[in-house]
Amino acid sequence: MAIPDLHQAISRCSNSTNGHAIKLPIPAFIRLPFRLASGISPKLGGELGRVIFFSPPRPRYTEAQRAILRQGRAGTVGSMGLKLATYSWGEGPSVLLVHGWGGHAGHLAELIGPITEAGFRAVAIDLPAHGQSEGRLSSLVHFGNAINAAAHRFGPFHGVIAHSLGAAGLIRAFLGGLAADRVVLLAPPAQFNDYWRFFRNGLGMSDAVWREMVKTSERWLGIPFTEVHPIAGAPKMTAPLLILHGVKDRVCPIGEGRALARLWPGARMLELETGHLSILKDERAIRAASLFIRT
Repeated sequence: MAIPDLHQAISRCSNSTNGHAIKLPIPAFIRLPFRLASGISPKLGGELGRVIFFSPPRPRYTEAQRAILRQGRAGTVGSMGLKLATYSWGEGPSVLLVHGWGGHAGHLAELIGPITEAGFRAVAIDLPAHGQSEGRLSSLVHFGNAINAAAHRFGPFHGVIAHSLGAAGLIRAFLGGLAADRVVLLAPPAQFNDYWRFFRNGLGMSDAVWREMVKTSERWLGIPFTEVHPIAGAPKMTAPLLILHGVKDRVCPIGEGRALARLWPGARMLELETGHLSILKDERAIRAASLFIRT
């Protein structure tokens, strides 16, 4: 895809999600120091904004998730100087499960049984600064490197199933050399313009501070912000893809999945009556994902 066409695709995608209901309730104890820092200098505000933006929330576990993680074979892999927690169940060709932002390996627990019963080894990883893994800050670059580190330890992967921002991290991993025979993306984003806008509004961030935050973030990540949009990498993908997305998704609206499906060569998409997190327990989604992986 030519660069002008890509920019048009990002614009269309952003326009199609004007009903984006995601909210970023940033508490006062974060807003106040940010505004003080921004008042001192845009550069200081931009650096603090970077730290806030790339800090994932603390993980929350249900008893069922803790139980399934205890049943797995625990281990670690190294990525970007961090020790990351891994889990595996069953034997056979490996299928990697990738959680989203603020999640952990237990979030895709409902898929473990169908995958292992089909003769595969299910592998899950706590991404950097998530779950039991080390780190305080994380990003799609961290996600992609962690997934490739898991591939060195458990690969080659027959399939990968990724949720939400984990799907965006997976695309970064493919651009970094990952290979898989089958890919399932659950509620994937296509672009991040909406997230950035709501983040800026939540903090009351000025244009000058935003420019400084983008500048310092791009130096830290090693890539420009324009390259992190999933639809920027989608035309380069070759693995067979199934997108599962809920029409009731209020975090990542279904237009995002549709936009990504249009740009990923040969992608298929199934739209379900479910939401952003409930798709992880939706019986039809679990059945479709496991069937696609083992076909």
